[in-house]
Amino acid sequence: MKRKYIPENPASTVKHFNEFRERPVRRMLTVKEEQRILEAAPPHLRVAIILLTQTGGRTYSEGFSLRWDQVGFASKLIRLGNDVKTPGSSEPVPLSEYACEVLQAWSKEQGSKSPYVFPSPICPDRPISTVKTAWHATLRRAGVPHFPLYTLRHVFCTRLSEFAPDAVVQRAMRHTSP
Repeated sequence: MKRKYIPENPASTVKHFNEFRERPVRRMLTVKEEQRILEAAPPHLRVAIILLTQTGGRTYSEGFSLRWDQVGFASKLIRLGNDVKTPGSSEPVPLSEYACEVLQAWSKEQGSKSPYVFPSPICPDRPISTVKTAWHATLRRAGVPHFPLYTLRHVFCTRLSEFAPDAVVQRAMRHTSP
């Protein structure tokens, strides 16, 4: 139109998507719902749920791809290294006493069959690739409305913010800004 090749914009009558549409409200997972989910979850998913709600880790890059050599039981830290989303994410992740106990029990149960905390059932020398089916089934059995597994990161952040200032939450989430 500016160069006068066409008299008018042929897409001018096309209705645009509302980019500012209201996003669904994130609902907070209650402690009772979490307990029902943990009771309904298969063992590997139960351990992962506890780990994610206790550390605020990202689901696949920091949770399901975790290797045993990254977990320090003595120091109660997870050292993710450089295989993370941002440079700030490579900072050590503190483990709560509860998360440490659950991981130690899981380690004993798993033996030393795989370098991964959550190995693939098909190929143990690789991490599990997805838990989507198990997650959906667990929520259904627990009677909890569906929400993305990644929301467990939000659960950690929200619960921590009840007791800690924003700067502490920001550091715990390994974010560079609020």
